[in-house]
Amino acid sequence: MLQNFKTDIIYYNTSTDFELEFNLCGCCRMRLLNDKCNDKKTLLLSLSRAFSRSRVIILTAPLFDGSNIINTVSTAIGTTVETLDAAAYNINSDIPIEIIKGATPLVTADGIFGGLIIESGPQTLIILTENKAIRKNIMISLIHPYIEELAMGEISNPEPEETVEPEETVEDQETAEDALIIDSPAEPETEEDLGYYTEGSNLITEQVEENDTAETDDGYYSDEEYYIEETQERQNSKFYIALIIISSILLLTIAVLCFCIFFIPAQNAMTPAAYLKDIFDTMFK
Repeated sequence: MLQNFKTDIIYYNTSTDFELEFNLCGCCRMRLLNDKCNDKKTLLLSLSRAFSRSRVIILTAPLFDGSNIINTVSTAIGTTVETLDAAAYNINSDIPIEIIKGATPLVTADGIFGGLIIESGPQTLIILTENKAIRKNIMISLIHPYIEELAMGEISNPEPEETVEPEETVEDQETAEDALIIDSPAEPETEEDLGYYTEGSNLITEQVEENDTAETDDGYYSDEEYYIEETQERQNSKFYIALIIISSILLLTIAVLCFCIFFIPAQNAMTPAAYLKDIFDTMFK
């Protein structure tokens, strides 16, 4: 199976789900990251970060609480919403359901709408309901097989082989090269890919930069700054631990010396000087 399959899970106004993450990692070997946010500004930042580094992005959020999360995401990725034809997907719902244009609804066997899935280039965005039971049903029946097939499909694409034709004329050679460029399949992704960039992620990044340029100093840092800060904290932590150990040893040594020099002579009705003199006399006889 494909190793380090890059996946991001974003929890918006809902609690984290360890069972979901654990079962998802059983589909294939993957690098799974998660994030949690409670406001739309942080959600846009999380989506931008996820689109820049992951193959699959899963967003769990309330779908019918009035927050219009689907509208927010569709605007962020530069598309619109459309009203879903519930009868076409055997959905049991008395209220109209809006999904991102071009997305496929995720429906349980009982006809309950639980989210949607949309593909854009090499990336996939999955939006799931906050209802844990419905979400688990959809993950097991639909998402797990999809990711397994996606992972196996990526490593099953063979590398294109270059063919060399002997003694071609210049015109024929240029024509063959043009045909090779047009017909050759895309190279499969490798572990060295730094991330996947789509038009949606660029739109999210631009929207965040326009709205929040004045707030970058209030708590949002780049991954490099986080790494430097974390490294400094680890070094400081090691230094403090070593200092505590050395101080403890010194205090213990002082306590033992005080016990031997003051407490033992006092019990024998001797002065510390006489006790030390007696010890040295005994040692150097």
